[in-house]
Amino acid sequence: MAVISGDDYYSLSSLLGDAYSTQTTAIGYVDSGLREVVLLDDEDQEYDLLYDFYNLRDQITAVLSSPANYASAVRALNNHVINRSGMDLNVWLSTNGVKVTQEYATLSGLIGFTIDPGNIE
Repeated sequence: MAVISGDDYYSLSSLLGDAYSTQTTAIGYVDSGLREVVLLDDEDQEYDLLYDFYNLRDQITAVLSSPANYASAVRALNNHVINRSGMDLNVWLSTNGVKVTQEYATLSGLIGFTIDPGNIE
């Protein structure tokens, strides 16, 4: 069985990177909601909302900022290329003219696959 094409790798890696980026961006929306609650002019309103918004921010941050959610898929994609091609990931990317998105490079690096700057868009 052959290794996937550079175009397929790029497509899959971009989707994973975009999903991770979207998740981590969502944390900012929850943070903004918490800030608005804190800035409410009415103490009763703040009292009714603060605890749950604060807990939501902590829970969302813990879940959405974790690259562990993506580790299996990123590892599978990178290991497929490494194992099927017999090349180092960065060598394969360079050889095939594949440049990954910064989002995927960040995600990949967080789980132990460092992508060289020359292989990033």
